[in-house]
Amino acid sequence: IGHLALQKLSPMDVQQWLNTLAGEGLAAGSIVRLHAILRSALEDAVNQRIIPWNPAVGVRLPSVSKISVAKVLTPEQVERALEASRGGRLHLPVLLAVSLALRPGECLGLQWDDIDLDEGYLTVRRSVTSVVGDSAIVKAPKDGEERVLPLPDRLWRVLARGHAHRDCEWVCVDGAGQMVRPAYISHAWPKLLKAADLPHCRFYDLRHTCASWLTADGVPLSVVQMILGHSSIKTTVRYTHVDLLVMREALKNVGARLQGGGDVIEIF
Repeated sequence: IGHLALQKLSPMDVQQWLNTLAGEGLAAGSIVRLHAILRSALEDAVNQRIIPWNPAVGVRLPSVSKISVAKVLTPEQVERALEASRGGRLHLPVLLAVSLALRPGECLGLQWDDIDLDEGYLTVRRSVTSVVGDSAIVKAPKDGEERVLPLPDRLWRVLARGHAHRDCEWVCVDGAGQMVRPAYISHAWPKLLKAADLPHCRFYDLRHTCASWLTADGVPLSVVQMILGHSSIKTTVRYTHVDLLVMREALKNVGARLQGGGDVIEIF
């Protein structure tokens, strides 16, 4: 919300910011602390007569006593989520998140220039935090490093179909060719879970699911860390040819779990 003028900041803006943080998987306790910092700063602005009232007051906060524990979905549950999202705006973000362990904002931040279908990989360069009007607010990936990830077969086929019909720079779009917004994931994901008769979990848990599948397949922890883009990785994002080959083999197993989905779904 730093791009908004202080005098124009509204409770709705603050609520959307909190919802986006929750949708990105930030812990409830962290969200509450960030809200407290913002509320305190805005209270100072009220005391100094810069704004007439505090827009951070009265918004809904997550319950710290109900902090979400990371959940891992089964392949069958993931297929149900993909089927429930068939033809909709969530389908590609779900497939990206579970195939490559992308964060929600990283899924939405992908542009076609980030994807090399000939070589079969994509580069994670940005994360979308919100959309104001028609302008996306972007930041660097968490921990500030780009990463290069090979494309599993099923994801490659879906992206290839979308690339042939692309009409804007963003990869994840709706039927009108407009980019999918972070707030939409926060709003639509619980509805998708209900439609697919799946247990409550966060969209972010698709990332945990991919990581858990990789670990279960015996993929070395160092390779899993590279795929996830954790800050503990000491190497740069300029992976060597050997690194790409190792990651390609690792992600093939994730793609194999998703092969039961059958035909490529037209979503563009």
